[in-house]
Parts: sequence; C-alpha cells; structure tokens
Amino acid sequence: MNICHALAGGFLLCLLAHEPLVAQVPVRLDLGGNLEANGEGERYLRVLQLLGQVPAHPVGVRPWNRAEVRALSSKAGHPWKERFVVHDSAASPFRVLRPQLRLTGNSALPEGNDPVWFGRGVTVDAVLGVRASFGFLDIQLAPGAFWAQNASFTPAPNSLSGDGALRDARYPGNVDAPQRFGTGAYTRVDPGQSRVAIDTRAISAGISTAPLAWGPARDEPVVVGPNGGGFPHAFFGSGTPWPVGVGRVHFKMVAGRLEQSEWSPVQAGYRSRLGVGVVATFVPRGVPGLELGAVRFEHRAWKPGVFTFANATRPFTGIFNNFTSGINQDENGYASLFFRWAAAPHGFEVYGEYGREDYTGNTRWLILKPDDLGNLMLGVQRALLGANGRVRVYRAELVNAELSSNERGQRGFTAPIPPYTHGGTLQGHTVNGRFLGSATAYGGAGWRVARDTYSGRGRRSVVVERQLLKDWLPVAVPAEGRTPEVRYGVRGEWLRFLSGQREVGAAVGVSYTLNHNTKPHQDVANLQASLRWRGW
Repeated sequence: MNICHALAGGFLLCLLAHEPLVAQVPVRLDLGGNLEANGEGERYLRVLQLLGQVPAHPVGVRPWNRAEVRALSSKAGHPWKERFVVHDSAASPFRVLRPQLRLTGNSALPEGNDPVWFGRGVTVDAVLGVRASFGFLDIQLAPGAFWAQNASFTPAPNSLSGDGALRDARYPGNVDAPQRFGTGAYTRVDPGQSRVAIDTRAISAGISTAPLAWGPARDEPVVVGPNGGGFPHAFFGSGTPWPVGVGRVHFKMVAGRLEQSEWSPVQAGYRSRLGVGVVATFVPRGVPGLELGAVRFEHRAWKPGVFTFANATRPFTGIFNNFTSGINQDENGYASLFFRWAAAPHGFEVYGEYGREDYTGNTRWLILKPDDLGNLMLGVQRALLGANGRVRVYRAELVNAELSSNERGQRGFTAPIPPYTHGGTLQGHTVNGRFLGSATAYGGAGWRVARDTYSGRGRRSVVVERQLLKDWLPVAVPAEGRTPEVRYGVRGEWLRFLSGQREVGAAVGVSYTLNHNTKPHQDVANLQASLRWRGW
C-alpha cells in the first residue's frame, strides 16, 4: 500500500468513526455562514476566549471550520449573545447568506489592507452568497466583486515606462506588487468566501477559495494572511486538535493555484504558480494557554506536470541550497515559527511570529544569520469585562523587517532586499498583485495600537498606526537626497446592529504621509471614509 492509499483509507475511517456535525454556526456575524479569517466573528470569539466565555482553542490555523466553531459555543454573559443564534441543518439545509455592500473613498492616495483594491477615489464592493449543509458536508458559494475608480496619483519612479512604471518602485522585476492597477477603473470578480468541504471532529478536507490566516497575528500575518485575498486550493487537516499524549496538535495542508496581476514582471511564459503550504500548532499538556506553531509555504511556476506528489509535499523537505542540489532555485518559499500565550480568564494574551525567506545556503549560514531576509511580528491584547456588560479591548501589534542582516553583502548584494521578492519566481510571495503575507513588512516596519468597545449595540474602535513604507529606491541616484517615506494615521470605526440580521458599519480615517515617494518634504494628507451595509 502506498502513501496515497494510506491517506485515502485514513480519510474514510475518519468519516465512518465520527458522527456528522449539525451545522451550528453564528448566523448574524460575517456573512452568516462560515466564519471569515480575521473577520468580525472570529476576532470577537478570540476576545471571548481571553475572558473565559468560550473554551480555549488554538488560533494559528484559520479560518475555523464548523467543528471548531461548534466547540467554541459561548456562554450567555457577553454583549453579543443575541448574535450567536444557531441554525439547525435538519430544519433547513439551505440558506441565503447576508449580502454585503460597501462604499469606500480615498481622497489622495491608495490605502487599506484588504483583498479589495482601495485606489484613489471611490471603490464599491459587494458580496452575495448561499449555503447548504448536509450532515458533515458543507457547501458555501459567496463570490465577491469590486469596482475601483482608481484615479491617478504620482507613483514612485522605478526606471520603467508605460505599464511598467506602475510596477513596484524598488524591485519591479522581482515582485508582483503594482503601485497602481492600471491607469483607469479597475474591476475584479472572484469566488471569495466559497468552499465545499467535509467537516468532522477528526478531519476537515475539501476545496476552497476563502482567504487563510496562519499564525497568531490579528492584522499582520508574516507568511499567510487574508489581506491579499484567497486563491483556489484543496486542503486537508485536523477537524479539531488531535490529542497526542503530551498535548494536542492541529494542522492544515493546502495545494492551490496562485494567479498574478496584469502588471506582473512575468509577461510571457508561465504566469500562474502552484502554491503549497502547511501550518501546524502544538498545545502542550500542563501549560494552559500556550500555543506553539510553524508555517511553511512554497510556490513554483505552474507548468505541465507540476502537480506531483513531490511538489505537493515540498513543505516537508529540505531548506538548504548549495547551488548544486536545485532546492530553492526555481521556487520561492517563506517559513515562520510562532507562539501565543493566552491567560484566560484574565483577559490577556501575548503572541509573536518570526518569519524568514526559505533560502539557506548551509547549516553554518543559518547559524550565522538566522534573521537573513527575516521579519518579526509581536502583539498583545487585553480584554476587560465591565460591570455594565460591555467589553473593552486594548491591543497593539508591530511588525519589523528592517533587520541589519538584510544587507546580505556576503552574497554579492549591496542594497537591502525586502522579504517576499524572488529572483526565480518573479511574482514573489503574492497573489493577484497583493502580498500573501504582511504588506507592511514588505515596506519595512509598522505598528498599530487600538481600543475596541463591544456592547449589545455593536462595536466602536479607535486605531492609531505608523508604517515605514519605503526607505530606499534602488533606481534613485544617491545624490538626490532620498529620505524614508513614513505614514501616520488615525481611524475611527463603528458597527451598529439593527433589527433582524441587519447591521451598518462606518469608518473614517486620516493619514499623513511624510516624504511621499522618498522625496524630502513632499508630504501628502489622505482622508478615507467607508460605509458598509450587511443583511436585509
């Protein structure tokens, strides 16, 4: 029996050994179907974990599947208890999801971390969907679309002309991260939060286009996050964490197809990529609230015959490249280690993730420069349950990829190289022109501090942030006196629940970019406003 037959046999045994799940999910948060990675419902459940209102559960593998959500059934004493209404598939297996319509405007510059491209001007996006659950089988179709006015602004120079001038300012030939998606209106339609899956307490497997969030980060996942959107992929993993004697293990494997934007460095040949990844977390026995984990993601050109067992299991093989083995020469990879410690019910958590380019010459080089092309994310969150039933959350998160060893002079490079670029797979660590990891980490560094207030009427948030966007331009002559481009911003957010399954959300933010395009004293202020409607 080969390994494929063994996996298939194990899959069938899991289905036979575990009773089907009743489709119990919060129907008045997110779209009303599966929880979204880093969505409103998931973030709120994470706060409830810290307060001891729901059982402890690892956060490194998201989105949570139906088995996990069922295990996270909440107590009654929290402000959003009316939003946690369960749906029984035995009564009605079909359901229309809550539609969403959002209007966003940027006055001067593109701004926002989201699968939607919020260019300068007005952007409209919408999501519609349906869902059906039959025992352990779950089907959700929730495509999304957006239209962006994408008005003009001055991009940073990159030594190219025509459409090439819209590419990344620093490495236009090594990463698919356009500064602007064309010179006119920009429209995209994609499958969005769609999924066909089998969920049991033992396994979760299927196909999906929903965004992923791997690791403990709330806003700045180092390797795989939802800010770039999802991509078509097959997945297999544990339904709920598996007991292994010394603790519990939770994991997910994916293999899918990554597409590029029209402004990618790859304009001919193989434009799509095979993306394969694995994430695993370990919750040690006897250490309440501790979670340890690792992520690895690899992609290579989508050529005939690329979808092989060896390529699909690439995350489990070597990391060293001696320039003769072929490892890491025609592929791009990124990996990370992470931790989270949640002190429930005391309302506190601290977490971190360290990622680096999956490119190591040999063991000695790894020891000498473990932070080569690396980035660090740290976060903390404190939740307080007030006597009036409101929940206040104070949180902070920072990410930094500006490490001294990025200079990489011993390898023949004389300028800093940001994470996520690549010299072989020229789209870099991206999907559809957006970063799979943290866009802030590619720019250099940033932090975000915020306060959230949850009540029975909804949520209010105040966010203050800083981003180091660019601190050098390789194409610029040093005598020009380039200086770092830095953005400060403050934003207010409001979510108000209405009757039934309706809600309205709004956000208003002001940012100030110093040294725009790294030109001294060329500062730009931007006003961003957003209005969202969900439900009917």
